[in-house]
Amino acid sequence: MKLFSNERIHRRGGFTFLDNIFAMTIVALFFGALYMLNSQCLYLLNSGRESLAATGALQDRMEQVRSCRWTQVTLSSGTNSISTLLSSAASDAAMLNKATETVTVTGYPTPTSGSAPTFSVSRNNATGVVSVAAGGSAQSAFSTYDLARIDITMAWTASPGNRSRSEQITTLWGENTR
Repeated sequence: MKLFSNERIHRRGGFTFLDNIFAMTIVALFFGALYMLNSQCLYLLNSGRESLAATGALQDRMEQVRSCRWTQVTLSSGTNSISTLLSSAASDAAMLNKATETVTVTGYPTPTSGSAPTFSVSRNNATGVVSVAAGGSAQSAFSTYDLARIDITMAWTASPGNRSRSEQITTLWGENTR
């Protein structure tokens, strides 16, 4: 009498080579998916951090604008103007890659015929250069307006991927508010 038959020994054997390859493939796919999920989470955290930094920089810049007088707000260049306000970077702008701040001042409300006086002052935070566009010194053009619309935009290049992103804040400024 045989204690062990060939049939029983064969059934007691381990997994086949194909079973092991299949199991390793499933484990590799699981870890690959886990890695992709982790990278997307880090990407989302970085994007949120940049957006929060931009919002903080915009709020800081808006508080600086709110402390100005009407003559400073409606003057695009020269001493005591919006361009001198942009001479230094906003507090959180250093956390942003290639950030550019733009302050646009427009007479409000926009007339039904013609156009309201407008000028823009930009600051490139990478180079520290302040530039004035669209109208130069428009203070005399604002003499018929009691309100000015102030738009402050922060644009930057998000990493990774070099995507262009921007945040904006807007307020109305009255002549006799200070």
